[in-house]
Amino acid sequence: MSLNPVPADADQEGCGCGCTTRRPRYPSDLTDAQWAVLRPLLPAPLTKTPLGGRPEKHHRRTVVDAIFYLVDNGIKWRALPAD
Repeated sequence: MSLNPVPADADQEGCGCGCTTRRPRYPSDLTDAQWAVLRPLLPAPLTKTPLGGRPEKHHRRTVVDAIFYLVDNGIKWRALPAD
């Protein structure tokens, strides 16, 4: 299940979630222009290097969005999971 779908070309292959479109869900989410600047600065996925590696479980843009969400909001009591 993907809470924040991203484009199919967002450095992720075979995630299995079937997402093809992206809709910002939070004010802290990156815009397409911001992602275009940041994306080339990230290291190549290990699956695309001679070292090889397991496919990434989550889209890189979703991970970066989560980091920005935490920086912007922190972990507030009301945002913590109930369990």
